[in-house]
Amino acid sequence: MKIFVTPPMNHLELSELGDKNFYILGQLYKRDEKYREYTKNAVKQGRFTILDSGVGDEGEVLTNKELFKLTLEIQPNEVIPLDVLYNKEETLNNFNQFLNWMKDARRKGFLYKRTSILACPQGDTYEDWIECYKYFLNNDFVSCIGMSKKAIPHIMKNPDIAELVRGKTGRVYGALTSILTTMKGIPLAYNKDMQEDKELTFDAIDTVKGCIALFTGMVSTMEFRKDVMEASAKNGFTNATDAADYLVNHGVPFRDAHGIVGRLVLTCIDKGISLDELPLEEYKEISPVFEQDIYEAISMKTCVEKRETYGAPGPKVMEQIIAGNKEYLKNN
Repeated sequence: MKIFVTPPMNHLELSELGDKNFYILGQLYKRDEKYREYTKNAVKQGRFTILDSGVGDEGEVLTNKELFKLTLEIQPNEVIPLDVLYNKEETLNNFNQFLNWMKDARRKGFLYKRTSILACPQGDTYEDWIECYKYFLNNDFVSCIGMSKKAIPHIMKNPDIAELVRGKTGRVYGALTSILTTMKGIPLAYNKDMQEDKELTFDAIDTVKGCIALFTGMVSTMEFRKDVMEASAKNGFTNATDAADYLVNHGVPFRDAHGIVGRLVLTCIDKGISLDELPLEEYKEISPVFEQDIYEAISMKTCVEKRETYGAPGPKVMEQIIAGNKEYLKNN
């Protein structure tokens, strides 16, 4: 099973997916003669073709019936039945209707076996989306699961999806513990106990596949607001330890540095500011050891870059970890 994540581009730009692929917009094929001719040439050239009904904000959307007629005419490699944004029920109804037509056409010899379905899960909640995704995942006619920036549920735009997937870890670990317990109790050869391993295994596999699909959509569409992230990091006094390190590096015993930094934090809380915004004069009122270079020592950039142990956020060590993970994925 493939997963196809639509990049953030319009459907006309998407119609060219490299020299060997062609994304066919059914709405254009229906009304534009030149586009029809171009599409037919792409099919003759053996390019991998994906037929879609089109999108409402860029013109008329074909009905399921119209799309099926084009499927019989073009015989694409994959076709995308009409899905309804955030609506699981309507999406599944359209899918099942299209699927029945495909089965009948194959049986009568009107449709090549190479034509399969690219299904796009929909749902207004995490549970609905996962249910729709699993329905497609277990269908033999579906060769690819498609996700676009618009089709990804609302919950993907906030931390809910990451938290829910993290929660699924307990479910998968539970399945592992259960199956290990079952298998450990078997004395020899095949026993009836082993009928208990199927449900656990398949549930864990489907859960992991669903989590991967959701994470793929989340990561591919997320945008990092670095300014907001930096402001948030400054306001949490995450650099208080670095202020203590500064004092220790200038000869102040840590037992004293700890108390000094505590007074600094209380002062900042009273004024509603961060350590970066506290004037140097007030630093010196609490401890004369502080100089102008304190601001560089407690800057977010310095705090991150100086942490270079394995698992720390320093850029150098993170580059090593990323390279190692890429190599692992490449070899496995």
